[in-house]
Amino acid sequence: MKIKFLINDVIYFHPTRQLLQPVSAEANTISLNTPASRCLLLLLQKKGEVVTQTDFFQQVWENKGLYANTNTLYQNISLIRKALRKAGVQEDVIHTLPREGFSFLGTVILLEDDCNVADDNTTLFLTDSTLATDSVDSIDNSVSIESKLTTTANDSFFSRISVSVSKYLQSIYGNKKTLLLIAISLTLYVLLFIYIHRLFKDEQYYFSNYINIGVVNQCTIFRKGTDSLRRNDDYLDFFKKKNIHCEPRQNAFIAMNAQGVKVFVHFCENERDTLSCYSNFYIE
Repeated sequence: MKIKFLINDVIYFHPTRQLLQPVSAEANTISLNTPASRCLLLLLQKKGEVVTQTDFFQQVWENKGLYANTNTLYQNISLIRKALRKAGVQEDVIHTLPREGFSFLGTVILLEDDCNVADDNTTLFLTDSTLATDSVDSIDNSVSIESKLTTTANDSFFSRISVSVSKYLQSIYGNKKTLLLIAISLTLYVLLFIYIHRLFKDEQYYFSNYINIGVVNQCTIFRKGTDSLRRNDDYLDFFKKKNIHCEPRQNAFIAMNAQGVKVFVHFCENERDTLSCYSNFYIE
């Protein structure tokens, strides 16, 4: 028997078809990607309980032979929140517990799925790329993504240099042994250069261009020093309006897009330790 969930009396979630179907026929039916659908199903099955990050990793990815990191999990949770809002759930029914997991606080009723999704509704597909496009185009990329892209570009650049030089030397030297020794030496040199370059990059501080602007609800707030569009009070008022709280001595690095409707907040335990950070995404 197929099942569906009635969420907050306004939308149905069909887990087998990965669809959010508004009770009202006037709204769009929304299609989730597979990881987001599995995350939502796990939250609904454990309504009111804390679903840990380990639970998500095991049930959504590892049991399927896949791997995911914390950034991937937060991206899918953000995708679910956005989809629920588009489908008609205005309350923030997914509660974040920093460094622990998430909990679903809305109402849920388990029903038998009659498989009748209205054909005349427009189905809206929300994917990871959709969420990334909406946020990354207008807000600074997360520091982890930026670091990976930079490293990949460097590796590709040095690889092309190594191949080009080897071909050039081959046209000059006919002795294969000599060419082999030169190629090995060049490869070792390139690998050493990449290693030193990465050590240098690792020492750089990702939030070095952020400045301290004050404290709200125990959050020590930082904004980009290059942002000339807003006053410090605009950022401080955002924390007051959203009633965002932090643990003692926790830092919050905030970035807004030009219109001020999309906001990233990175919460970190230590100014210099980005491994302790997690991010929340807000849409005004």
